[in-house]
Amino acid sequence: SLQLRNIGKIVQKSVQTFFYFFSDDEEQNVKAAVHIQQDRMLIALKNKPLIYVHARKSANNEVVDHYLQYVNHASWMEIKVVDSAILSFEKLKQDIWALPVNSVVYDSNTGTVSSPFTSMVIGFGGTGLEAFKFLYEYSAFVDKDGKKTPFKCYAIDRKMDKMAGLIRSKMPAITNDELELIQAEVDSEKFWNKINSVLDELNYVVIALNDDAVGLSLAVNLFKYVIIHRNPKLPKLKILLRCYGKDAEERMDEVVNNLNRSIKTHRVEIRKFGISKELFNYEMILSEKILMEAKEFNLVYEGSDLSADEQWKRNFGDGEMKRLIEEKNMSLYHAIYDINRRVKQNVSNVQHQDTKLILMGLDGKDASSELKRFCEIVGTRKKLSVEYACSVNEKKLLFNLAQIEHERWIASHKLMGYIYQRDNNYVQKHHRCMCPWKSLDKGTQSFDCNVVDTTIRLACKKV
Repeated sequence: SLQLRNIGKIVQKSVQTFFYFFSDDEEQNVKAAVHIQQDRMLIALKNKPLIYVHARKSANNEVVDHYLQYVNHASWMEIKVVDSAILSFEKLKQDIWALPVNSVVYDSNTGTVSSPFTSMVIGFGGTGLEAFKFLYEYSAFVDKDGKKTPFKCYAIDRKMDKMAGLIRSKMPAITNDELELIQAEVDSEKFWNKINSVLDELNYVVIALNDDAVGLSLAVNLFKYVIIHRNPKLPKLKILLRCYGKDAEERMDEVVNNLNRSIKTHRVEIRKFGISKELFNYEMILSEKILMEAKEFNLVYEGSDLSADEQWKRNFGDGEMKRLIEEKNMSLYHAIYDINRRVKQNVSNVQHQDTKLILMGLDGKDASSELKRFCEIVGTRKKLSVEYACSVNEKKLLFNLAQIEHERWIASHKLMGYIYQRDNNYVQKHHRCMCPWKSLDKGTQSFDCNVVDTTIRLACKKV
């Protein structure tokens, strides 16, 4: 559109060049990025530009997002898909207030949870689906008997009849018992009857309607409805409201802040999320802070003497991809998918650290001595073992956290479409470890213990 046919000449003297296609037209963003990726002068540059594209990380854009894993690294520029829906929840995972663990009853002596987690997502488009994924994975807890605590999400959308089939087909292990799909308009009698019937069960609501005016109006009406009709003895109901447009932020702030200040005696609170300046900034897009932390987590988990980058390359680089293709008989596509699956688990391990520390009661300012003591305890466990040299109660706490990690891992794989089968099959998405923790052999259980131990070691390093 801008007739920038000589863009290569413009940037050839730059030390480093970035292209951002951040318009609201995601299809045009991708087309423009793929077009500029083929510019011969840009390809010839020693320091190749990076291309950032605002779009959904959907099936259509999967190849674009992982393009360098499919082609010769030396001859193509990298395109990074920036999904604002995903970024919204990457940001929320760093917000202690938003974590599901703070909406349930837990015992920090045992790390167990004694209450269900019940949520509602209103608007099940890109942001709504990411909301469900966040809530489902981060509310995977265990009770005092080691059983997964109940989870329920009511997903409501006016176009649910056109979405339900694909949602169920992509996540076959998640049934109606955990995810109830409801078609309704937010101003319909059906919608408000549903609100009324489950109001005292709910402890978390996400509003993601892709329309700031409608979303804010619904949040206000729901806030007022909760004050009148919800049992005041129940814990706080959290309402998260997605803000889509920059021009709506000021008005949302005014309304939300006034509501929250006006009713301090009632346990209900609205918070907005998805603010442009919080998502589209250096830390969230360019710094790769989370990836760097994932590399550090992976290094400590492996107990390696290599650098974080070297260990990461050994686990997830070209050599590993070649091994999967040659030894596991995987296609290039499935080798890439499996590597990215494991990369995501390292990222999740980083983002889940606060939840584990909260369950242990080690998230406060005065937890340094306890952290150091637990750091000594986890140092007594040998590789592929689940035995710690500690008291019975301390061992129970660590085992419960390992079981919670296992439930989180199962939840993440259900979201990716995996189901339980006795034999692993990464093409058909079968995994033998999607079973109760107590059914696993000690060696496999030790992997979950290792995630808990690494969390404690990294937390101890920070105090």
